[in-house]
Amino acid sequence: AIEEIIAQSLLAKETKLVEKVLEELGRGSALAVVGAADSEKAILAGAVENFLLSDDYLLKNRKHAEELLSMVEQNGGKIHILSSKTGSGKKLSGLGGTACILRYKMKY
Repeated sequence: AIEEIIAQSLLAKETKLVEKVLEELGRGSALAVVGAADSEKAILAGAVENFLLSDDYLLKNRKHAEELLSMVEQNGGKIHILSSKTGSGKKLSGLGGTACILRYKMKY
């Protein structure tokens, strides 16, 4: 029962993060980016507060994903790996498998 509660809590958190990404994109706030290229730029700039990565992206692009994860960790960002079997994970996969919620707006 406790495992189920923890899983539901984690799923709710992941869903909130993906919704936040979509909300920021919808507002055009420049506080979220999606896709590998823009995520990498934000990570290199140290702008990432939350890095979302789908497990299927991780499996298909392991070396690149591990480099990104390492950089996010070094910059004090939080890492969230989402299962592509969940609703929020499917949404993330649809956005290219990676997304970042930023600490500050970036200029491209």
